[in-house]
Amino acid sequence: VATVAGLRQRGGAGAAYFIDYGFPEAEYYHPQRDAGTLVCHRAHRVDDGPLSDVGDKDITAHVNFTDVALAAQDAGLDVLGYTSQSRFLLNCGIAPLMEAADLPARATAMKLLAEHEMGELFKVIGFATPGHPPALGFAAGDRSHRLWARQTNDPLDDRHLPGADADQLVHAVVEQAGLWPAAGRFQVQAVR
Repeated sequence: VATVAGLRQRGGAGAAYFIDYGFPEAEYYHPQRDAGTLVCHRAHRVDDGPLSDVGDKDITAHVNFTDVALAAQDAGLDVLGYTSQSRFLLNCGIAPLMEAADLPARATAMKLLAEHEMGELFKVIGFATPGHPPALGFAAGDRSHRLWARQTNDPLDDRHLPGADADQLVHAVVEQAGLWPAAGRFQVQAVR
């Protein structure tokens, strides 16, 4: 985010796309994740002990994509979209490439697309300097509205949309007006 924001400050233009596993805020803070999202991987096994076997395993945690989107906006960037890796790759034209590929290449590509593999686990979020054209990867299946659905009804949270289910309200506003409500601070270009 800082690199693209730096371009903007110097009068340049650009976009950045981030692919990682994570959730929008409402899912990130879901009660089933009350212990957080930190996990360790070693020899294709998962554990939750980051202080055991230090240096011999990878330690990772999921991304809160709502916080990332807010950081981008605070830096003066537009959020181009947010979707699953599968939808992003399909929108970008991976299907015809797979049709032309041999069987081993298609099988490998399917790991990127399959819901039970990486297709749904990994998400893509894109940011750009103002005025950037819409991104092809978010042309269909954009889930940006889910970045603002709230898990709680905290009246002190300036991103909360009181009196309605935030997800439904945001859908209606986006479809009718093509932008996000001020309470959500999230403004996107409608892709039609």
